[in-house]
Amino acid sequence: MTIYSLDGNYMDRIYPLIVTVPAGTPIAAPLITSFPLEDNLLVDVEVLIPSGHAGFTGVRVQRGDVVLVPWGQGTWLVGSDYNRVFPVGMYITANAITIVAYNTDIFVHSFHMRAHISEMPEPSSVLPPAQQADTSLPSISAIPVPLTPDAILGAGIVAALATMKPSTDIAPLITVPEGV
Repeated sequence: MTIYSLDGNYMDRIYPLIVTVPAGTPIAAPLITSFPLEDNLLVDVEVLIPSGHAGFTGVRVQRGDVVLVPWGQGTWLVGSDYNRVFPVGMYITANAITIVAYNTDIFVHSFHMRAHISEMPEPSSVLPPAQQADTSLPSISAIPVPLTPDAILGAGIVAALATMKPSTDIAPLITVPEGV
């Protein structure tokens, strides 16, 4: 879905999501919440951990089994009164992103997430036409592939091999018994 401004340019979109994690949600069995977005470019993700979490909670952003924020498998954002924007710059599908969170505290806690979505640039708009590479391929039949000895070895080597005489002081590699 493309959303345009009044001047005809496309607009970036911000998708907010509040993830509320029940008290006593262990790290081994975290809450997994889908973050419905759209098929487009995920520019960045903002994570806000309000004050009061006091290190009892953790959150991460995943695409499938891959942890995007913070980077690396088995990692979590743990904090209190923490706010940061994490650049992503990745094409995603509408249901690809999940928020995974735990809460070992005795109180319910929430995380505030914001996803910044933008349009994927059109391939022709990346470079001006004068700088775009020629991506046309020549016809297969237009490429000569000679498999003659002259083409493979070169005319000079073929001529030298033609004038060579077998050496009499070197034993042949394969001997064939007489009468066979």
